[in-house]
Amino acid sequence: MGEVKTRASPKTIEEVDRDIEALCNKYPQYLRKKIIKAIYAMQVLPEAIKEAEKRKIWLVTGTKELISWILFSFKDKLEHIVDRFPFSLNEIIVMLVSINDF
Repeated sequence: MGEVKTRASPKTIEEVDRDIEALCNKYPQYLRKKIIKAIYAMQVLPEAIKEAEKRKIWLVTGTKELISWILFSFKDKLEHIVDRFPFSLNEIIVMLVSINDF
């Protein structure tokens, strides 16, 4: 669920997140349990990337994914087992990504 914009700013990210949350609260019977929030934009400000990551919004341009929703899904699944390891969640993800690069 998301929106297509010509230009994405932090305010755009905030508005889309607020609108999606309002829709989820008002009409939960029409939606699935898992909602993937997404914004497709032609031009994205660097501050918008940080805001999208903070709000767990998939941010995509015409040429690449700036924020990947797969990463959020992966983080959610790992959070409950991270306390068993002497590493932080981000360190584990970096290790897994570097292993995958080979």
